[in-house]
Amino acid sequence: MLNKGDGVLLCVSGGPDSVALFILFNILRKEYGLKLHVAHVNHMLRGEESDKDQESVEALSKKYGIPLDVKKINIGKIAKTKKKSLEETARDERYDFFLKLAQEKNLDKIAIAHNKDDQAETVLMRLLRGAGLWGLSGINPVRKIDSKYIIRPLVDAARNEIENFLKTRKITPRQDSSNKDPAFLRNKIRLKLLPLLEKEYNPNIKQILSNTSDVLRADYDFIFEKAKKTFNKIAEIKSGAVALKLKELDKQPESIKRQVLRFSIERLKGDVRKIDYRHWEKLNELILEEKTSSAVDLPGGVSVKKAKKSLVFLKRMRVKKEKPAENKIVSVKIPGETKFGPYKVKTSVLKNKNIDFYKKPSSIEYFDLDKLSPFIYLRYRKPKDKIRPFGMKGKKKLQDLFVDEKTPRQRRDKIPLVLSKRIGIIWVCGVKRSDFAKVVNTSKRILKIEIKKVEFFSC
Repeated sequence: MLNKGDGVLLCVSGGPDSVALFILFNILRKEYGLKLHVAHVNHMLRGEESDKDQESVEALSKKYGIPLDVKKINIGKIAKTKKKSLEETARDERYDFFLKLAQEKNLDKIAIAHNKDDQAETVLMRLLRGAGLWGLSGINPVRKIDSKYIIRPLVDAARNEIENFLKTRKITPRQDSSNKDPAFLRNKIRLKLLPLLEKEYNPNIKQILSNTSDVLRADYDFIFEKAKKTFNKIAEIKSGAVALKLKELDKQPESIKRQVLRFSIERLKGDVRKIDYRHWEKLNELILEEKTSSAVDLPGGVSVKKAKKSLVFLKRMRVKKEKPAENKIVSVKIPGETKFGPYKVKTSVLKNKNIDFYKKPSSIEYFDLDKLSPFIYLRYRKPKDKIRPFGMKGKKKLQDLFVDEKTPRQRRDKIPLVLSKRIGIIWVCGVKRSDFAKVVNTSKRILKIEIKKVEFFSC
């Protein structure tokens, strides 16, 4: 946690815990030869009270001769813009500031004043919200982020011990009035649930929860290291995508498999926030039961697709909505390659021999070119579109075809249609071809059409 000669960024809010942290490091400064620097974030959430907190930290730093950097951040405005909670926004902005400042000042460690009570509250809060081994391991005393170490020297000290430590030194810290607001889950746990558990169930509950987090953290660390080796062995990483070898992934114990999935999500999203038990279950179903090309969308813009031999994690791209289908018509080059939105359509003209028309993927279709008009084009569907499906005499509405083929509603407007000027729709790509322009024994020129969606991985 601490080595002689370390440069340490002290994160001081002005409250009891962070002031105690400040005093302790000032005591250790000479013995350990420490280079100290203070960071304070004014969240601008409590008006004059927030400004008073800032002033108290400024006075403290000046008294002990430790340099200070202050950053004012309008957390309320940012939370509203990003549509995130105040707590999550404040935490993200704080850590972003601390990490950048530590880098700028060439400091090795970032010291934060979480205590044993915070640890107990965190474990209970995550248990109530639903968490796995990582979540229930609580606040990590030492955690590496990029090249910096986050350290929490007070994590084994109880809140009352910290308050007594300050009292004996006649130091009066600031008190955050928002800590008494039961609207926040952590405050409700601190003010109501923990006192009830101490009184009615176990007076030593905080220590029990702290011990539990230590045990779970040791187990998690072991699984983490094993999973990291597995991930490095079975993962193929590209810009914006991660592919896991399905066969190798499926062999892993459940705990290792889940951690490997976590690594894959973190690679793209940066964290696994808002990924809960339901999402892990969906991913498990995708691996074990779903057909190839099935997909699961996760919070944070990550999609997971099942390919033939791999499980592919993709960062969803934000794209402008296409104009309605009837406004977009693209002529198909024969032979050649045609771009159509996110698709590439490749055509070639073949002779009618040695072609297996049955053993082919759904992305390829064959037609008798001499039975089609010279003008072949692409577009998306229109409301009254019809097709004469292969093997049928009559026509069917595209809407009814999609229902029969169990095509998801959200995909129907995004499926390219291939049309011939004389005939109409000859192929609903990947779904069904028309009965027109069938290849027969007497067919001389065969039009091969292949469609491919342009993505990081072919799924």
